[in-house]
Amino acid sequence: MLIRSNLSSHAMVLGAVIAVVLPARLALKPQYATERRKIQNPGCKDRTRELATQWNALPYFSTLAHPPLAAASGLPAFSSRGSRKLCSGCSEIV
Repeated sequence: MLIRSNLSSHAMVLGAVIAVVLPARLALKPQYATERRKIQNPGCKDRTRELATQWNALPYFSTLAHPPLAAASGLPAFSSRGSRKLCSGCSEIV
């Protein structure tokens, strides 16, 4: 009997909690979404700036400033306008 009464009292408490929480949660869902967007949008912009700052802080090596090194590396070299340089008389990228 003691186990049965404990089980029924737990079920009643669970039912009461569900009856109170679910309607309140459903009623406040648009408000939660609005608050989340208010927080999320500036946070996303801040995080984007942080990532850009971290990437820009990395040391990069410009192959435009050192064309012989670019050719030795085997990587395609690009002119300052962004077009690929082709060797004369063939379609191979230098």
